Amino acid sequence: MFNSLTSYNLVIGVLSLFFLLAKAPMHLMRVFYPPLSVAVHAVLTALYIVSVRFQAGSDMSDPAHPQPGPPWYITKNCNVAAHKENIGYCQQAKSLFAVDIIMM
Repeated sequence: MFNSLTSYNLVIGVLSLFFLLAKAPMHLMRVFYPPLSVAVHAVLTALYIVSVRFQAGSDMSDPAHPQPGPPWYITKNCNVAAHKENIGYCQQAKSLFAVDIIMM
């Protein structure tokens, strides 16, 4: 599950960057019409909604450690990590979730 979620977030990040880079010349050439803009932004919004849903959903992929409900790194402070070297990873996960909420 984690690898597919990471790949999914990477793909929508690259896709968002592509649309960002493509929109500027299209706007200058006057070919980025409002209906096209609405379609592009609707697709990106839907992709970010799915990403937030995956990140905030329950994780039942490990039968030995089921997680019904939101992940611990969203609901708790990062200082409760069992190993102190995982605090940075927890902060990265929280940051990615916040960026996805903002992008949505």
